[in-house]
Amino acid sequence: MAGPASYARLVPKIRVMKSQLLTQDRYREMMASSELKDALSQLRDSLYSEAADAANLEVAIRILETLYFKYLDKLARESPEEVLRVINAFRMDYELRDVLSAMQRVAIGSPGFMEYPTYYIDGSILKMLSQDPEAQTSVTRFLDAIQGTWAYTYADMAVQLYNETKNPQLISWIHLPASIELYSSVLEELRDPALQGILCPLIEYKISASLIQAKLSEIESRIITRLISRVKSCGVDASLLRQMYEREATPQDLASSLREALKYVRPEGEDLGAILHSARMSLKAALKRGVERAFQGYPFSPAIAAAGAVMLRFEVENIIAILSSIELKLKVDEYSKILIISR
Repeated sequence: MAGPASYARLVPKIRVMKSQLLTQDRYREMMASSELKDALSQLRDSLYSEAADAANLEVAIRILETLYFKYLDKLARESPEEVLRVINAFRMDYELRDVLSAMQRVAIGSPGFMEYPTYYIDGSILKMLSQDPEAQTSVTRFLDAIQGTWAYTYADMAVQLYNETKNPQLISWIHLPASIELYSSVLEELRDPALQGILCPLIEYKISASLIQAKLSEIESRIITRLISRVKSCGVDASLLRQMYEREATPQDLASSLREALKYVRPEGEDLGAILHSARMSLKAALKRGVERAFQGYPFSPAIAAAGAVMLRFEVENIIAILSSIELKLKVDEYSKILIISR
């Protein structure tokens, strides 16, 4: 691991960012807004001031998402080599989400790249693909166009699943098991206990969401086995997960079994929405503990970068959830419980 001096420029930037996260009062003012433009105005003099004058919700979301990637780039420029692996895992996770979603749109015959935030990031895969009209004509052409990029392996997994099932909706589902592998590989390389306290809850949440949604979509267990066998961190027993998946008949039953097998995440409820909500709330509690330990720990480790990336990611998601809910005229109590506030 790098010594304390290697973190001399990174840690102050993360601490400043932490101090600039939205306060509880700012969140309350946003949620009290009845109009989108009023909620956006609350972002002035914040990390997200560029979104304050967005013309509509779509533009606001795009700005918020691109700000997240720009912040990761700032961290990367100040980071030792071991930290770059952590930052890249977060960047790749959310870029892969857009790549697979765009591929899914190609599969259903409604191609489009400009709707996805990473299209607006210089050097992104979608920006590259936008220069290749053939990439939008079929999933095969799409896959050919990204050969040689880091995302090719995961896109190839998605195409194989699509060819086996003929269900285009499962292309974007590959993002879940793929992101599990991204974070697991970082833990396998770095073996940092403090980093485990942040990434293991994320991995468990993605495992539970992945398996429960797979059960709902009736994905065959042989496909699940092929995907989860790659996970070897956080005490995850891939063979046990496979047995649970094969044994349990419903998402509710599977959630009950997962609740006993996972350390951090507690999925429970009568329907898919409740199950995923409970899993997310337990993730929230676990991440708060992990982030606090990362900031209190010394000497510094890659966990401090993961803590910064997690706090900023969930704040961006909080803001998007609030803005989207205001646009839909939802009441505060209909969406406030899904927010994960790091302060």
